[in-house]
Amino acid sequence: MPLIIPKNLPAYDELQQENVFVMHQERAMSQHIRPLRILILNLMPTKIVTETQLARLLANSPLQVQVTFLQTATHSTTHTAPEHMKTFYKTFDEIRNERFDGMIITGAPIEDLDYEAVDYWDELCRIMDYTKENVYSTIHLCWGALAGLYYHFGIPKVHLDKKMFGVFEHRVTRPSNPLVRGFDEVFYAPHSRWAGLDRAAIDACGDLRILAESDTAGPMLLSTESGRQIFVIGHPEYDKYTLDKEYKRDVKAGKPINIPCNYAFIYGRFGMPRLGAAGCGVATSICFWFMAVSIFYYVVRDVQFRDMRLFTPDHDSGTPFIDLPLILSVLRVGAPNAAAMCLECTLFAVTALLLAPLGTDAVASHQIAMSYGNLIFACPLSVGMTATIMTGGYLGAGRLLKARSAAHTCITLAAANAFAAMAFTVVFRSWIVSFYTSDPHIAGLACTLMLFCAAYQLLDATQTAASGVLRGYNSTAIIMKVCVIAYGGIGLLGGFILGRTDLVVPAMGAPGFWIGYIFALTFSSVCYLWQIHRLHMLDKSAVMGRIAR
Repeated sequence: MPLIIPKNLPAYDELQQENVFVMHQERAMSQHIRPLRILILNLMPTKIVTETQLARLLANSPLQVQVTFLQTATHSTTHTAPEHMKTFYKTFDEIRNERFDGMIITGAPIEDLDYEAVDYWDELCRIMDYTKENVYSTIHLCWGALAGLYYHFGIPKVHLDKKMFGVFEHRVTRPSNPLVRGFDEVFYAPHSRWAGLDRAAIDACGDLRILAESDTAGPMLLSTESGRQIFVIGHPEYDKYTLDKEYKRDVKAGKPINIPCNYAFIYGRFGMPRLGAAGCGVATSICFWFMAVSIFYYVVRDVQFRDMRLFTPDHDSGTPFIDLPLILSVLRVGAPNAAAMCLECTLFAVTALLLAPLGTDAVASHQIAMSYGNLIFACPLSVGMTATIMTGGYLGAGRLLKARSAAHTCITLAAANAFAAMAFTVVFRSWIVSFYTSDPHIAGLACTLMLFCAAYQLLDATQTAASGVLRGYNSTAIIMKVCVIAYGGIGLLGGFILGRTDLVVPAMGAPGFWIGYIFALTFSSVCYLWQIHRLHMLDKSAVMGRIAR
């Protein structure tokens, strides 16, 4: 028998192409058959994908099944068009006086949040309370199951050190229960979650029955004795490639990979222990130690540095091997540099955390644009380093005019490179994003952010080259002061206001943070160029005096 869904629901055409028997509501009403009424509270950010997955499974029934989609009124989705939600979804107030044969409460990628911190938790509690009297049987999926167990029985979730991710072997523990009738004794099911359950609390709850569990993934299917409340700690509704897409999404969201060390220590290859997520940290540590030892060996053995005897005390000249005044001088120049770099890194790192409540798609698209931006940042960064070396070298030699020329040349070169990067990014942004993801929704969001990424290239290149010049002049205090205002105030605070609040404009999400970046880089570029102009107006004695301090 068919599944009854609206004819213009995206899942309708897709299921028909798969030869799944679906029927639109007008035709169903003409048959005068009482359908099975199923309410689906779809909490997933990818609404349309989840609709199709569940509809495909519900269609495998000998009964007519009429589906009603429910959304939370206290949380607005940012991943699905408002027109779609308005057309196909109802709110709790619209259905609270209706009764349903069954209900499905889906998962949501918010395991890291405490239940009470979820913005729609109170509404979800009212809905779950509603199911006790108005729904015959309710299935809770993944996070929905964790939330349901907490609400109905007070069973807390347990945060996992590493993500429970993959397809795991399960065994049926109560084969006589009707819910697992027809199951093989051993079956496989997918999991994708950062939280689990307190097994002791489950065993202590006399109202719950574990129907299937895994030695690795833990309890997978639980039910009350009456079958009115069912909890599925997994994703049996997933399609063939859903886990693959989620893996790629997590990688794009910033999970680092050091190849081949990560492969060896995470998965236990090449005789290494299998450490899981901790293996990533081990691999990163090995990579950094290898780079440090390699650079030290090069400095010690290379002819250019060997004659300088960098690591040998010079007793003849009377110069101490450890020169405290020199260390203090280094700190005076270097500490503001370190603070400025820390602030810059903090801006971009914290943005991903502030975007997390908007969903994994928002974070993934942001990380794609950020990853690409970091890649092309190598060019202005190298120009900035060159500006420091050349400017400092000429100033040390007392060649003031050459230092000015080097400064102007490096800034101009960085700007020219930025114009080329801007043009390339705008023209080929869709092609670039395709290397990161095949998910059309994430790709669309990322392509939008790539325009912002292109827009700030000139500003980023200019401020990077200009700050490199200022470091050559030992003028690092101004860099730190500007970074505090630009990154901490304008970039981070301004981005949060535009991206997450309605104080200035309706919350813009990730684009709001990128606009914050642009304003921050504009401010820092103007300040650095003005400081360089002031330095170039000084005479030789004044400049050399500043350097000697």
